[in-house]
Amino acid sequence: MPPKLSNKVPDTLHNVVTGGIMGVLGLGALTVILDPGSVKSYANEVEYAKANGRELRGRKQHRCNDRLEDFIQALASEEASTFRDFGPTARLMIKCFMSKPGQEPDDAYILLGPWNPCYIDPAHRAEARSESFASGGVQLPR
Repeated sequence: MPPKLSNKVPDTLHNVVTGGIMGVLGLGALTVILDPGSVKSYANEVEYAKANGRELRGRKQHRCNDRLEDFIQALASEEASTFRDFGPTARLMIKCFMSKPGQEPDDAYILLGPWNPCYIDPAHRAEARSESFASGGVQLPR
């Protein structure tokens, strides 16, 4: 019998967790050894979608993404004054988050301009809102 290096009582939780991790790793290694074809790697998500016959879905922006971007510009932009621009942008952002879909505020942005990809022309948003309510649906083109 080998000599004990420590007089500590073995920690049961440590042994259980370590044993569980080793078991999972061992099972994974065994799977790869027995069936190497079951593990596949892909260069990117497009190749994965093609190989698995899935449709690639694009990421959809949040309906208040433009207001959030305006708020972030008020905090981080060199042209902005945190004391002057923080309140109005925060109010518009909260107003947008509290509004129902399709009823976002169409007030002018404080710092966001047409050069930014998040920009939605407030006049266009108001027109889209009036058209969508007339047709009964709520759709904003982005």
